[in-house]
Amino acid sequence: MTIDHDHHDLQIDEMLRAIGPRLDKAGASPTLRARVDDVLRGRVAEESPATHTMQRHIARLRWTITALTTIAAALALASAMLFVHVRHLQAAADGTQLGRTHVVGYPFEQGTDPKYLIVTLHHDICPRAALVTPWFEHLPDEFKTAPAVFVVLDLSPSSLARATEVAERMGLDLHQFMSASGYPETGKAWVINAQTHEIVRELDSPNQCDDFEHALKDILPAVGR
Repeated sequence: MTIDHDHHDLQIDEMLRAIGPRLDKAGASPTLRARVDDVLRGRVAEESPATHTMQRHIARLRWTITALTTIAAALALASAMLFVHVRHLQAAADGTQLGRTHVVGYPFEQGTDPKYLIVTLHHDICPRAALVTPWFEHLPDEFKTAPAVFVVLDLSPSSLARATEVAERMGLDLHQFMSASGYPETGKAWVINAQTHEIVRELDSPNQCDDFEHALKDILPAVGR
């Protein structure tokens, strides 16, 4: 029952109590007088101290259950976030692939030295990388036997440590791929001489992908196609 309903009931009770003694004088029937008495007695029973105490206990119990449920949900969310963070740290420590960092190259599998390193830098929030990385990842299939290694270095925060480790293993200096302002040029690609580390070809923008792929066909020996 709402507060408005309670207020109305109290007003009705007061009116009934006021007119109750006058019902005899007003010539009210015994049935009407009995009905008024029943209503008044029912109100008193509903408003007894025991009923009010029980209602307060129920209200407190409901608030307690709601609070405990909210706390449990918050703890579950915090635990899930901590679990993901720990898994990322463990993966970085174990050398497991994080993000899109990976190396693909037929010569490495054969134990021979590659002639070229084909490199791209990725970052999750880079709009150029969103276009270049998926295209770049199909190149190893186009040049399966070429004496080249294809490298994706994901510089997103969660995988930066892994990308740095891979770059060092490949003998790559990430500073070589920095802009004049000191930021890594994600969403670009380079063909690098594996012995001299000289940049042979560079992809500046996504609309040059086709030209870059055609250039690879000229740069890599025919046996690599």
